[in-house]
Amino acid sequence: MESFRKKEVKGNVYYRLGTQKQWVLAKESHQANNDYQLPATTTDTPAEKPVTLTDAQKDAFSTKNPIIKDEKVEVSDPAHLTKDQLDQVLKKIEAAHAGKRVSGLTQSENGDLTVVYKDGSKQNISLETAKEDVLSIKLTQAEQDASKEFKKVMVLDPHQPNMTFSPEGWQQHSQDKETEIAEQVVTKNPDRNIKTVAFNHDDPNYSNQTSTATVTYEDGSNRSVPVKDLLVMDNAHWADSYKNKIAKFVDATTNTPTIHLKS
Repeated sequence: MESFRKKEVKGNVYYRLGTQKQWVLAKESHQANNDYQLPATTTDTPAEKPVTLTDAQKDAFSTKNPIIKDEKVEVSDPAHLTKDQLDQVLKKIEAAHAGKRVSGLTQSENGDLTVVYKDGSKQNISLETAKEDVLSIKLTQAEQDASKEFKKVMVLDPHQPNMTFSPEGWQQHSQDKETEIAEQVVTKNPDRNIKTVAFNHDDPNYSNQTSTATVTYEDGSNRSVPVKDLLVMDNAHWADSYKNKIAKFVDATTNTPTIHLKS
């Protein structure tokens, strides 16, 4: 058998006998039996077309072809970029990747970014990759403040920040008193960028272990803080109060006259 050469183009097998210049398409029966002898009828091999890359394939991001080349875009929530932030990222991608071909940038629900090119091709940037190569994470004031301790405000009862007493000593509850204490928390922590404090009363028993307050910061961020981290009981007040009550109780029950001795 005369020697031959073979090649495969788009799933079709072609062969060429050693003495011929023309490539011939092998019939299915020949391919199945690996019999590449010249069939009775031959067809010309279609010319191989050069591979045309899409714009996305041309730009294929890599360490040699970074997504952006200048400073990253600073954001606080990388999974939910605003339109302005998407526009900032797009401009940086355009500058790094033949901007005339780039037509848009979108973000999916899972946070991934998709670069859209004018030829319709697309390139995906996962959220994790975006956080490493495109975005600079800016913590909110609430996140920055999370590890710091508050300077506590002294109150009659941290369980009930709206508690006060009448001149007669009877316990009362006042919304004005609660507001006053909340403002004291803000004032006592001037370096924390705190805008407001609101006691939630999320525990009907006002348990000092579970009651929380919502602390809102100047940048609009907020976080839930245990009330026990903001308020501390005024033990001196209670000690004096109990002393007075005990003294009145003893005096009322014994009804013993006071004797003054003269020396």
